Amino acid sequence: MRKKQQIASLLLALILALSLAACGGSSLSEEESAAVGKYTLISYTYSGLELSADEGDYLDLRDDGKAELSAVGMTGTVKWSLADGVFTISEGGDDYIGELDGNVIRIEMEDVLFLFAREGSAEADQLKQDAENALDEYVDSAFDEALEEAMSEAG
Repeated sequence: MRKKQQIASLLLALILALSLAACGGSSLSEEESAAVGKYTLISYTYSGLELSADEGDYLDLRDDGKAELSAVGMTGTVKWSLADGVFTISEGGDDYIGELDGNVIRIEMEDVLFLFAREGSAEADQLKQDAENALDEYVDSAFDEALEEAMSEAG
């Protein structure tokens, strides 16, 4: 009799463990599951000026529907979702809408357009190079304008 009680208790414990494990699964859609991963901040645009991001800024999409965000002095945990390419970050009662296209996330938050690319992707490398080139062109252009102005004032 005691042996039957032990076996019944063991079976009950096993059933409970399996049911709890089933409840702990991810509720992400297939599209969201494919998007899970770490994205590097490549650049951000404010008032029409595109700036290269600081090294180490990122958006890490987790499979629990939350993300770690570290970008331009903002850090914290946010909620995220993705449906038909429309990417949403929810934070503090506000929803920020953007898009996920391949390995690239574009999203506007607080009047700043952020550009993230999946770490290690070809898009990340290309977009970093594009952002650096754009910054170099801007600096060269600003230098040329300042030099022209100084020469016209001197002449």
